[in-house]
Amino acid sequence: MSGGKIIPIIDAENRKQTAAITAVLNSDIAALINALDDMLMPLEAQIDELKQRVRKLEEAGVSLEPSG
Repeated sequence: MSGGKIIPIIDAENRKQTAAITAVLNSDIAALINALDDMLMPLEAQIDELKQRVRKLEEAGVSLEPSG
């Protein structure tokens, strides 16, 4: 027991360490998001191209329904 006193769990040094860790994590997360975005952009372009091809085929009267 602390004799009725509140013992601070987070002191100034802990705050500095927490801020430093948070900054590193934020930087790492931002780098990961950028890397994912770089990977997704080519996929999005391929999807758009496929959509355009499908649209052109449909406009040309080609049936895209599976036959079975």
